[in-house]
Amino acid sequence: MKTAVTLIVLITVALLACGCTNTASVGETTPMPTATPAAEPAAPGVQTSEPSVSGQVMPVLDISGEGGASQVVDLKTGTYVVTTTREGTGYFTIELEKENCHIGLRGTDKAYSGVDAFGITMPGRYYLNVTDEGDSLWTIRVDRAAGVVDQSMPYRFEGTGDMVTGYFNLPAGALPLTVWHSGEDDLYVWLFDEGGNDVYAYPGWTLTLPGEGQSQETVTVEIPESRAYLLAVQCAGDWTLAIGE
Repeated sequence: MKTAVTLIVLITVALLACGCTNTASVGETTPMPTATPAAEPAAPGVQTSEPSVSGQVMPVLDISGEGGASQVVDLKTGTYVVTTTREGTGYFTIELEKENCHIGLRGTDKAYSGVDAFGITMPGRYYLNVTDEGDSLWTIRVDRAAGVVDQSMPYRFEGTGDMVTGYFNLPAGALPLTVWHSGEDDLYVWLFDEGGNDVYAYPGWTLTLPGEGQSQETVTVEIPESRAYLLAVQCAGDWTLAIGE
């Protein structure tokens, strides 16, 4: 069924790229356990890169724990990928906070395994805060987004569930973005550049397709400048994205 695309501004979208001005307070939190290697590798389709230390590849942050916790992390300007696993149920959130900036990364009340992307345009020291009312086991890994998509424009991506692509080059100007989606939940798409900016047409956009069987729609995306970009998808069902076709 073809449904109309609704371009809406979601609070979570506004928070994903940290150029925000709202002040978020950091409350009392439980000290984070010592960082341990991630139990699971990055999800398929995720392109990541980390600094090399003594010949070993290291993520920006790689931690695990149980229940609520907080961890300090220094973040530079750019786009990042966060890979999360969470067992159990109950209210669970991951947030990044610093003075005058708050980024909501993930919120769920179910078990979860997937990836998200976020942008940093205000570099500095952040608190990564985990709230978990279910006291469940979880792992969180943060990497700098990297990698290059091995194809030329037009670009086409497909998958099931949450995914973050590698970087691909786009020219400045208006480009069509076509989405095919099937599943019971809505589908959300973000386009980030390598500088941590989320690309949108004023006052901000998220492509939302109601989960009513199969949907297909095309919207026009204004690309502000020629440079590398990546797509982040949140969706419980199957999806395909095409840009520049």
